[in-house]
Amino acid sequence: MTLRTTLSAIAICAAAPALADCETITFSDVGWTDITATTAATTTILDALGYETEIKVLSVPVTYISLAEGDVDIFLGNWMPTMEADIAPYREAGTVDTVRPNLEGAKYTLATNKAGADLGIASFADIATHRDALDGEIFGIEPGNDGNRLIMDMIAANAEIFDKFARIIRHRDG
Repeated sequence: MTLRTTLSAIAICAAAPALADCETITFSDVGWTDITATTAATTTILDALGYETEIKVLSVPVTYISLAEGDVDIFLGNWMPTMEADIAPYREAGTVDTVRPNLEGAKYTLATNKAGADLGIASFADIATHRDALDGEIFGIEPGNDGNRLIMDMIAANAEIFDKFARIIRHRDG
């Protein structure tokens, strides 16, 4: 989080005419550490300025639906370009506006923990090699996250490496 990001969010909240008439300014927090911190800092400052704030913990898809329906006023977690597919229908319908990206150049890929690194996992091909040690599992992040969709697309595009994992990730993402 940068001072510029927080000040931008505060300026948006304080200056937006639609929000000035609200009894409560409602934020979506998707549970990512950076967004939780940014949202908490912003709401703390707004509370000190006399605004009533509320934070709803929602998934990314529910966040955009809630923004479009007016149940949420602000989401401080727009990671571009990875979230383009999530926001595009709402932006095109005029129900969600992007003031600016929160994080530019974001991308998703697989990562491993220390145990995986100790096995020698350094590439996608190594995942299939160590399938048994991984109990045949790849874990996605929260359900509905675009990162899971991107990983599932990688699985579909390279079945030779990921075919044994496709069922598991799809199951975990619902």
